Amino acid sequence: MTAADGPVDTTAAVSAGQFRECLELATADEEVSAVIVLVLPTGATGDLVAAIQQADIRVPLAVVLLDQAETVRLLPGSAKGDGEAGGIPIPAFSSPEAVAAAVARAARYGARGGRHCTRARRHQNRGRARTGARVPPVGRSPGLASA
Repeated sequence: MTAADGPVDTTAAVSAGQFRECLELATADEEVSAVIVLVLPTGATGDLVAAIQQADIRVPLAVVLLDQAETVRLLPGSAKGDGEAGGIPIPAFSSPEAVAAAVARAARYGARGGRHCTRARRHQNRGRARTGARVPPVGRSPGLASA
């Protein structure tokens, strides 16, 4: 495999080693900015979760484990690439819809330069623009000293 323009189907008979190698090859492409991995273990696959955890992946990664009972949990990550013992945790979701919503939210957050933008803050900013008044941050009252 040299590059992928979309989903990569590894088939139900993929071994854990082949799965890991496929992940590493797909994420080595400079045009890949994030990866969503969908896993439905079969008797022939081996431990695909361990393969994900051991893979040397240097882009944001989220996993869908279709046999997972929890809606979302964190898998321990590999120490490869980040130098930390235990590595960066990998978010694992139980459905493709949940992971898609989380990745979309992360993309919006990144597009804002990592700044939170709550409805209350947007409302405050609109009020300031209309009146020119200084509006205190959410949770603070005018005239009270900050702790």
